[in-house]
Amino acid sequence: MVNSAAIPAVDKERLKRAGAKYSLICAGLGLLVAALITTALFGVFTGSGLHQIILDPYFLAPVAVAVSCLAIAAWYFGGLAGGVISRVGLASPATRLIGILLALHCMILSVTAGYLTHFFSSIHQSEMLYDYVAGPAIAVIGIGFVPALILGLTFSAMIRSENRA
Repeated sequence: MVNSAAIPAVDKERLKRAGAKYSLICAGLGLLVAALITTALFGVFTGSGLHQIILDPYFLAPVAVAVSCLAIAAWYFGGLAGGVISRVGLASPATRLIGILLALHCMILSVTAGYLTHFFSSIHQSEMLYDYVAGPAIAVIGIGFVPALILGLTFSAMIRSENRA
């Protein structure tokens, strides 16, 4: 483990900026993967494409909230992850774990925020918490778990490459 006092302040700040940048790149890749999975699933089960889903007013607000939340979470928590990585060291095995936790955390936050918009718009109906939040969120997180793991490892590899830059 690397002592944080041994890393110059410039490198800590550089890793924080790199963490935010690479986290946003991985979030964009995650959105692309989510769009492909959504298109495939909706295409198979309903015969509709992604453009029909996104332009549907029923899905427009949750998608906008989820994407906004993902971008903010990726930027903020990516910077935090870069700061933590500067403390544990780029060569540490914990770097992979930090990347995976970052990806899972951003995915869970954005999915929950998106589905909560449905819940708050239909709060007057009974049992809407499970129908609009818990059930779909569990399904999306279940489907997105493996891509989030891969993106977390991608983040880890990208931030490790920052040492060579």
